Order: sequence, then structure tokens, then C-alpha cells
Amino acid sequence: MLRENLHEARTLIASFVAATLLVGCQSVVAAQEWRSALEAEKARNAQQIAAIDQQGDPMANSLRQVNAAIATHNANRCVAHRQGECDGYNAEASQLNTRQQTLRSQLQSLLDRRDALVNRNAEIDRQLQARVQFPHACRSNAECEVSNCCGSWDGARGQGTCQPSCR
Repeated sequence: MLRENLHEARTLIASFVAATLLVGCQSVVAAQEWRSALEAEKARNAQQIAAIDQQGDPMANSLRQVNAAIATHNANRCVAHRQGECDGYNAEASQLNTRQQTLRSQLQSLLDRRDALVNRNAEIDRQLQARVQFPHACRSNAECEVSNCCGSWDGARGQGTCQPSCR
């Protein structure tokens, strides 16, 4: 009877250890998938930021040119002695102001989108840094994807378990 109980206890312990290792492996895979998904999103955001910059640079140059044209236009004011003498001057002012407003609106839209992407990437960085190392068996620091610290709980480095940190 004692032998049967001992055998059952060993079987139960072996099953528990196997289940614990399986759950630990699944946690590591889930952590790696989570990390990969965030890194992929960050890369996509960086591509969109670069595209926005590329699209916005010519607009910004156009806006600088329009602003310079407005400054030149305003420096040469029309002084009318008769009605209608400044119609051309006023029409040019209206065109320049409309062009300036259009460019500002387009650039603001791009800047708002760019700011949102930059802020999201900053949040992704915070999430990636705040990630906690799940303890699991390891043979080197490289196997500990978050803490990069493989060791035993007594402080020895090398084979053991991924530690929360290497302090």
C-alpha cells in the first residue's frame, strides 16, 4: 500500500511538473507574440511617419514660399486714387491668403496624424520596457527575452531560470 501511494505521489508530482513547464512555455510564447506584435506596430508607425514627413516637406516649402510672397505683396501696398485701381492687388491678396490657408490646413492634418503616431510609438516603448520577465528554464541570458538574466535564485549566473533582473 505504501508503495502504491508513493508511486501515485511520484506520478502526481511528475504530472504537476510537466503541466507547470507547459504553462511556462505557453507564457513565454505569449509574451514573445505580444512583444512581436508591438514591435511590428511600431515599425509600421515609423514607416507612416516617414511617409508623412516625405509628403509634408514639399507642402512646408510651398507654405514658406507663399508666406514670402505675402510679405512681398504686403510690402508693396496699393494706394488707390480711383475706384477699381487696386482690384488686381486685392485679387492677388485673396489668392495668396486662400493658398496659405489650404496649405496650413493640409499640414496641420499631417502633423496631427504624425503626432498621434509618435505618441503611440512612445507608448509602445513604455509597454516594451515595462514588460515583466516570466521565470522559465534557461541556458543563457539570450533565452531571457525581457530581463536578459539567466541564473539561479541564489545569484549564480548561467544555467537556471530567467530572473526578473540581474542586480
